[in-house]
Amino acid sequence: MKVHACAVAPRNQGGIMASSVENLVAAAEAEWQHWGKSTWNVVTGARHIGHRDDEAAFAQYVIKH
Repeated sequence: MKVHACAVAPRNQGGIMASSVENLVAAAEAEWQHWGKSTWNVVTGARHIGHRDDEAAFAQYVIKH
């Protein structure tokens, strides 16, 4: 898998720059695990949806972050 380093959020909006590709991938992995490790294979249609955006816990997380 090819991964490109990028800003998490613009610095002028209080964001941080990932210090390495590994840190960026680790942060994305942590979020993916936290929210249920959802997957969707668009070729086969197989899905595992760990959460939906209408959950109260997800809404509170978005508001706080």
